[in-house]
Amino acid sequence: MSQNTNTLLLFFDHEDSHKTCLLMFLKLKEGDLAQAQLFANQFKMKLPRQWGDSWFNQRVTAQPDFIRLDYDSSTSEDLPLEMLHPLFKAGMKGAAIEVFNDQVGEYHRAHFVSGSMVNPKSLFKRVERSIAVIDSEFAASPEELQQAPLDKPISIRRLLQQREQEQADAQEMVALMRDLGKAAKDTGSSPEELLRSSLVLRAVGKGLLQGGIFGLVTILLFKGLWLWVGLTVILLVGLPLLYVSQVITELDGEIDIEDEFPEVSHAD
Repeated sequence: MSQNTNTLLLFFDHEDSHKTCLLMFLKLKEGDLAQAQLFANQFKMKLPRQWGDSWFNQRVTAQPDFIRLDYDSSTSEDLPLEMLHPLFKAGMKGAAIEVFNDQVGEYHRAHFVSGSMVNPKSLFKRVERSIAVIDSEFAASPEELQQAPLDKPISIRRLLQQREQEQADAQEMVALMRDLGKAAKDTGSSPEELLRSSLVLRAVGKGLLQGGIFGLVTILLFKGLWLWVGLTVILLVGLPLLYVSQVITELDGEIDIEDEFPEVSHAD
């Protein structure tokens, strides 16, 4: 079974926070959830939900200048952003994680400073000791890292919001497909036709919603009432047409691609 091997390094400036975080992990490792939560309360955070759910083979070690948490997970496991976010709010200075995916044999790293994902240089600049720690604690050599550098910082809060939106979109699509299957069965219509209609209606709704929000905000905040009213009317017409056009183009493109493959006849 394929899995990820994860190594997480945490850097604190204050000894008390360093000790509290270490004790939280040690109590989790011992299975003493009640005591672990007492330490987590000092960071105003909940215990990492992944600890007993999707993480396994956890190992906790520490030195005076960093805490190291090793754990294995499935290859679909996300970065532990939910845990890092409250730790940064409580004063953690920096963090870095190395993930080895044994399915493809590749290493990936992520670096964090002050609640944002950053490039390595930003972490090294803010937490100078992290350079030597990462060199000694992470397994991959620079040549083994196959990833593009991060152009600009991205806040963990924003990453969490994106993740939540992706999960909501996935759940919505599952519900849509379930409803389409039921509707196709009840009406005898083609699922493809129902899907096309549903996506078109969704595109219309998306355009109307965005156009309406634009109009409301601009009319309330900016001068030139009739200018913004006019632009809002244009958007209320144009955005739905734009999104519907994109949906139809994507659907027709998928059909064209399928049609390019010839049917394969099987000899008896």
